[in-house]
Amino acid sequence: MFPNELAFLREMNTMSEVSKKGVFNINKKIIRFEKEIKNNTEREGEVCGIFSEKGELLCWFAGFSALMITNKECPETKGTILTHNHVSDSSFSKYDLKTASELKLKEIRVAGFTAVYSMKPSLKSGTGEWPAPDVIVRRYEEISRDRHIRSKINELMAVLESSASKKEGNIEILKVKSDLICEKLAKDLGLLYSKGRWVG
Repeated sequence: MFPNELAFLREMNTMSEVSKKGVFNINKKIIRFEKEIKNNTEREGEVCGIFSEKGELLCWFAGFSALMITNKECPETKGTILTHNHVSDSSFSKYDLKTASELKLKEIRVAGFTAVYSMKPSLKSGTGEWPAPDVIVRRYEEISRDRHIRSKINELMAVLESSASKKEGNIEILKVKSDLICEKLAKDLGLLYSKGRWVG
């Protein structure tokens, strides 16, 4: 836990409580899978499961980066829900979102030890489909270099230097940075981004 001086961090990273709304409004089998993998350590690595909307586990992978998958390994990915864990407790990487576009997923999810994140195409954006993979990667990289995001991260780093261990501070910085990038990316590309905090 971090001291009260980090109240601004909680404001930037506020999440809904566990409920039947938002990120937790999904088949209970998927939530159960996420609860099983959310506390994995670096030694255990990432675990990825691909589910039908009805909660049927179609395939799963484990390893250092479980999202290095192709249609050959799991041919029925279009319109499915992919969830995986991040040992860093952070939101999506550019590779996660690139994979979501390539596999034409209905939704991609990340289960961290404190939170769950979700990204999916919006029907309101017109096509209801993911932007092209290269568009996602390019925009993600542009946002990660954005001076406003860098300013917020520098502010956070200054606070963390005096209040947390280096490892805890680095994890928190990665978590906040990925969340800020994903929020902006979703807004810019017409995607739906949601998050929720595990309770209990």
